[in-house]
Amino acid sequence: MTALVEGEGDFATCFFSPPRPPAGWTGASWTLGDDLERWLWDPYNNSIYPEATRGVLKDVRGGLTDLYDLEKLINEFQVVALIGGNIPNDGVCFGPDFPTDVADTIVAAIQTHIATDAGKALWNDEKFYEWTEVAVIDDAFYDGLRVAIGMPIPER
Repeated sequence: MTALVEGEGDFATCFFSPPRPPAGWTGASWTLGDDLERWLWDPYNNSIYPEATRGVLKDVRGGLTDLYDLEKLINEFQVVALIGGNIPNDGVCFGPDFPTDVADTIVAAIQTHIATDAGKALWNDEKFYEWTEVAVIDDAFYDGLRVAIGMPIPER
C-alpha cells in the first residue's frame, strides 16, 4: 500500500476490515455485500463524508495515517473488491519443517504477552494487529480461503 501511495505501484492487495459507523450510529451494522466504502465515501456527491458524519477507517489505509493524510488516503485509494468472506489475514504460521517445540514456545510467549497490560497495549493497537488473543488453529481453518481461491480442500 505504501508503494501505491508513493506512486511506485498500480494496485495493492491488502487486508480489509469494514469501517466502523460514525459516532451515534443506530442503524444496521456492515455486513458482507454492503458498500465497501460505507460510512467513508459519499457516492451521491462523489466525495469523502465530512469528518463529523464519517465512520472510522479500519482497513490497511488506517495503518498509514501516521505517514499520510487520512483524507488523501480515502479520496485517492478505495477498496474495489473483496475475495471471499472470512479469509484469515493475520496469523502466526509455521511451515511443515519448522520445529514444533520452537513454534509452541513462540505461540505461548505471544499468548502470555498479549494477556498483560503491555501486551494488550501493543497487540490490540488499532494501527497494529488489533488482537485480543491468539487462538491455536489447525489447517482446516484455512478451508474458507481455499474455497475462495478455487483450491481443493485436502483430505484429512
